[in-house]
Amino acid sequence: MAVRVEDDYSDVLVYLCNLFSIKRVPSITVDRYRIDFGSFSYAESGNLAVTDFPERGSAERISRINLLVTSETFPGEVKVEFAWDHADFAGDIDRKAATEFLDVLDRSTFRYF
Repeated sequence: MAVRVEDDYSDVLVYLCNLFSIKRVPSITVDRYRIDFGSFSYAESGNLAVTDFPERGSAERISRINLLVTSETFPGEVKVEFAWDHADFAGDIDRKAATEFLDVLDRSTFRYF
């Protein structure tokens, strides 16, 4: 099931880009979610996905980041794409589980900023 949640995700996008560009680890755990880095795209490169970690200080140039998320709250892996104005979920996830994940990330970014 695909789920799209439209909202301002600029803080989440900046947080995740900075996190992966600084730590340079393929996977992080936030609360009960394992988040694996997938790829990202710079705004000026259009739809070209870059699979290496973002460069430090480049978060404002990134148009989207792609992640794989696993958790005990939903079966299997869920692909999540964050853009400045929406989050797309692909996999076995419903809107409620997607919203719960987004709430956890919102709390995490609040501590970051």
